[in-house]
Amino acid sequence: MYDHQAKDRKIIAAQENIREKEFWTGLVKGEPLISCFPFDYRKITGKEYPTDSLDILPFTFTPAVAAVLVKTSKDSHHRLHIVLTAAAAILMNKYSRWPNQDILVIVPIYRPQLDGEFINTVLPLRIRQASAMTFMDILKEVSRALIAAVEHENYPVELLFDRLPLDIHLSGAGATLPGTGLILENIHNKEHIRHLKLPLVFSFRREDARISGELEYNSHLCRKELAEQLVSHLGWIVEGMISDLEAPVSSLEILSEEERKRLWEGFSGIAEEKAAAVEPMTSFDEKLQRIWGEVLDVEMSDIGAEANFFELNGSSLRTLMLISRIYKEFEIRITLSEIFNLPTFRRQAGHIKKALKQTYLPIEPVEMREYYPLSSLQKRLYFIQQVNPDSISYNVPSVDLFEEELDKDNLRRTFWELIRRHESFRTSFELVDEVPVQRIYRPEELEFDIHYHIGHTKNEMENIIAAFLKPFHLSKAPLLRVGVIHNENKNYIMLDTHHIVLDLVSNLLFKREFRRIYKGNSLPPVKLQYKDFSQWQNSETQTGMRREQEIYWLKVLEGNIPILHIPTDYSRPEKRNFAGRWKEFDLPPQHIETLNRLAIDESVTPYMIFLAIYNIMLAKISGQEDIIVGTAMVGRNHPDLHEIIGMFVNVLALRNFPSGEKTFLDFLRSVKKNTLSAFDNQDYHFEELVDHLQIKRDINRNPLFDVMFNQGDLGIGSGKNEPGEIPLPMENPVQERYEITTSKFDLTLFYLSGSQNFVFEYSTELFEEKSIEEFIKYFKEITATVIQNTSILLKDIVISHNLCEFIFDGKENRMEFEFEF
Repeated sequence: MYDHQAKDRKIIAAQENIREKEFWTGLVKGEPLISCFPFDYRKITGKEYPTDSLDILPFTFTPAVAAVLVKTSKDSHHRLHIVLTAAAAILMNKYSRWPNQDILVIVPIYRPQLDGEFINTVLPLRIRQASAMTFMDILKEVSRALIAAVEHENYPVELLFDRLPLDIHLSGAGATLPGTGLILENIHNKEHIRHLKLPLVFSFRREDARISGELEYNSHLCRKELAEQLVSHLGWIVEGMISDLEAPVSSLEILSEEERKRLWEGFSGIAEEKAAAVEPMTSFDEKLQRIWGEVLDVEMSDIGAEANFFELNGSSLRTLMLISRIYKEFEIRITLSEIFNLPTFRRQAGHIKKALKQTYLPIEPVEMREYYPLSSLQKRLYFIQQVNPDSISYNVPSVDLFEEELDKDNLRRTFWELIRRHESFRTSFELVDEVPVQRIYRPEELEFDIHYHIGHTKNEMENIIAAFLKPFHLSKAPLLRVGVIHNENKNYIMLDTHHIVLDLVSNLLFKREFRRIYKGNSLPPVKLQYKDFSQWQNSETQTGMRREQEIYWLKVLEGNIPILHIPTDYSRPEKRNFAGRWKEFDLPPQHIETLNRLAIDESVTPYMIFLAIYNIMLAKISGQEDIIVGTAMVGRNHPDLHEIIGMFVNVLALRNFPSGEKTFLDFLRSVKKNTLSAFDNQDYHFEELVDHLQIKRDINRNPLFDVMFNQGDLGIGSGKNEPGEIPLPMENPVQERYEITTSKFDLTLFYLSGSQNFVFEYSTELFEEKSIEEFIKYFKEITATVIQNTSILLKDIVISHNLCEFIFDGKENRMEFEFEF
């Protein structure tokens, strides 16, 4: 019996140890933990640096400040060391190169085990900070962090220090600060924290009404003048912030812009060392630099050691492209969250160099056969089309001005060459033994013509376009239709394909290749075709990976699935015809500039900010606080898929909770967390999720959500058109074109990355244009409000809605329809 009890205790202890480790490893994930600090010198690389030059600067708070500290501790019900830790964390944040980062503060503990040995000698605390937080908020945050750390103190956290990004690479404009050590109320016991070789260590001691302290600093990193300035500014923070516990942290500026600039340009001795301090680029660095340049569409000369991926117009979609390229070039798997944690070139390169390699597995071509299996996306679109064979909802049409001189023979040759190059245009879909399959034809088995029309007036052109747009029969290839309209001295090319063989990225690739072939340029042979992707996707390896991601999505969508009820002008039809229109609008450039700065401060992308604002708008007009918004993903996560024409787009269900009691910043951070997690699990197919959840399918609604948010940046490298190239309609929403629009969803907001342009696509069966104009006004009002006050509670955001003019699911809503916020 004793042996069994001992074994049980070991099992329990092991389980507890795993939970402890998960807590500490989780502590070092997420947003940046460390601050780039403006030390005076930068002559050290690696973790080791001399400790024989530790200088000590003593200081004493004035009796008045000491009294305020003690009173604040009493009134706020926080111990004095909590108050001092909060003040020191704010100080480090104020000196940080990027304000509002999380700060890592390392504190000692003195709690012994029963046998007299210490469990841990130090505990790292992750202190969350934001400009909207008050001193009281920081106090609560420090208290929360300390309680959580103590609850998990049984794991030897010093084993994790090697995993922390603590390298002191003194390059660029400053140095990496591993953490700020704080020894509280015991100024003589430093040895158990000194072995960590922290560059700065504050220690405090209280003796009756007197509070004194010391700042221990390494003179290899900073001069006495900087240490004295830190001590002085710590006093300013204590006096300024504690005098008003509810004042925002951002209200106290201890450094002017000139002082901050001087710090970051450096004290005497730094400027002269800059050129010599920069390490030469290695072949690895140059390869990563080239990848950044191609993904971000910037010159390699713009990518220095401290270049920030997101400051160089890195979006969420471009990040996915970067992840794919890193995997192919270096055989390293890096997650989306890690890219956000490692936004600078130097830190990212350092991480990749240390990471364990995972063998790059290319997608292999499959053997020729009569039929091939469908991908999950093709299956979904096939069955949707069979339910309503006369629908054009999944056509992909466009009408673009053709800027070249029209040569009919060359035009025909160009389209035939594209059909020969890409099997997707030679594919049909049919049932074999009740199973949908795809069949690929040889070019000589197909018939294809270009139809020419003349349209003198706008009305004539619109009639031609309306007649051109027809349903596709999926059993008949090619699923490509081309027409030309001649109008005075202009020519317009009409294109129409079915979504089952073409997505927006494919459309871009198709038009780029069209341009080059029409100009007489040769193209490299196509290595893979869509059937190879379909076979790879159905492999056991990919199926097993999707099962792991299934767990995540079932957790996100557990409980009651919310149905969003936004007011409409018309009752929802029993059966939809997917008629729709676009409505374009811009935000003021100064608003975009402010939001871009907020994105950098909060380590988010503009996509996340606008998704948050969109959720708030939907919450305001629906009165709901549990909202699912769909978003389309490029779906080309494997590097071998980038040049294939076909249907890869997957749809994700982003579930967020814009409750009225949250501040905008808190909600934005939750949106960031949810978005990153969803993107990291994007390979689980939407159709499989719907089937697994056994969601009832209505012919007048989409499963899971009826509203979308999409980014216009396709994230496949260069977003620029070549001179004279036919652009995508959504790549430039204000280009000259004739609108062919359906709407698969009630409402979709498109944001064109890197611009101030937005587009609402809406169902004309549900909304009139004037209602969409109201939605645009609400979106702008919310944007203006959160720019003015990022700490505002969502319930305090006011929009000028007049819901009595709308219909809500077919029932009129007048004054009795009330909102919580």
